[in-house]
Amino acid sequence: MKKRVFIMGLTGLLCINQLIPATNICVAEAKGKSEITIGGYSYDEIYLDNSDAGAWNTLSSDEQKYEKVQIKDSIIQRLRTRSLLEAIIKNPMISNIRESENLKEGATQFMEKLNAGKKLLQESNVGNVLIDEYLSLEIPEKTINDYSSIHSDDNLYENIMKLLSDEEFVENLDKDIDIYNRVNFLEGLLLSDVIYNQLSSNDKIKLYNKSLQLKKQKEKSEVFSYNSDDELIETLLKDEDVIINNIKTMSAKAVNPSTVIVLTPKGNGVKAYCYKENTVNSDAYVADFQRRYDKKKVVGHGYTKNNCHAYTWIGDHRYWLNVVGSFITDGSYRAVAKGNLPQKYQKIINNKGDHSGIVIGRGNTGKAIIETKTGGSPVYQNDIGDEFGSTSEYTVYERNSVC
Repeated sequence: MKKRVFIMGLTGLLCINQLIPATNICVAEAKGKSEITIGGYSYDEIYLDNSDAGAWNTLSSDEQKYEKVQIKDSIIQRLRTRSLLEAIIKNPMISNIRESENLKEGATQFMEKLNAGKKLLQESNVGNVLIDEYLSLEIPEKTINDYSSIHSDDNLYENIMKLLSDEEFVENLDKDIDIYNRVNFLEGLLLSDVIYNQLSSNDKIKLYNKSLQLKKQKEKSEVFSYNSDDELIETLLKDEDVIINNIKTMSAKAVNPSTVIVLTPKGNGVKAYCYKENTVNSDAYVADFQRRYDKKKVVGHGYTKNNCHAYTWIGDHRYWLNVVGSFITDGSYRAVAKGNLPQKYQKIINNKGDHSGIVIGRGNTGKAIIETKTGGSPVYQNDIGDEFGSTSEYTVYERNSVC
């Protein structure tokens, strides 16, 4: 294998490694640079920001990254529905879908942030195109890459970075993660209100049968961690059109996440959720996450249905916690005065109340290092400023000595 220092560029993430006649999307190799073409247009013609893709990793927020992957209005009006769909699936931000609580929420938010997403939903044939694409899916059992060196959390970051320095590994990672992103995105988008409400009874039956087939394939797939996320199946099983047509449910059952009550240190109850499909993130997904967020240091695979609040305040990978609630209001923890340097094991929550983390120590610059997750992402460490912004944007809490 050829070796090189890995730099994640925008064009590298957008690279498609084969000709796709149905969508008129291909990759041309020119002077060592992979260049995506969509509907006959080059990368520089398509995107609003065609600056050096090497600057991708210098961007500090997802918002800045989304700005770089918007398609020029003059081009977007000329792209057909299938080309729009493929361009969206190949968007480097698509993996963010998996970091939401559910696929429907993730796909909906992802589409809202893309001008291509908004345009796609306006197409009269979008439902048929999505269904055709979903029915064509097949999930391989094996990955192309060998991820055995990162199967354990021991020295995870160092082992991932070693793999990402290999050019062939990175190219194959694109291929391995494509089916993962494609399935998750299509299932989430099909569940979105704007699409699902347009589906006919026959559409739902076809999707149900295909989702059962893909469920079996996911459970044998390395890239899906041998686990099936059944959101589409569960929704269809509750649908009157499917019930009326007496579809056999086989082994699938409509199961909502169970509600559990967890206790604060003072013994007050807080509502959390427990998902039956909660599982360890796949090695390929963990490698892809590190590639997308090179400023973050991945230290654990993490669980798919365990978010930052549950990781920080409950300390248990089995749960998903939407609202911190009594953890910070019943006296179990007290706010640390602004201006004091965060100390090890103190906990942080941003002003919006949608992100938490644990202080684990200090970096070389003296700034606090935070350990956290983003939704169901891997566990990672990051500089407090990069993760939470300025001191006015978050509050630090410490355990009360008397609870």
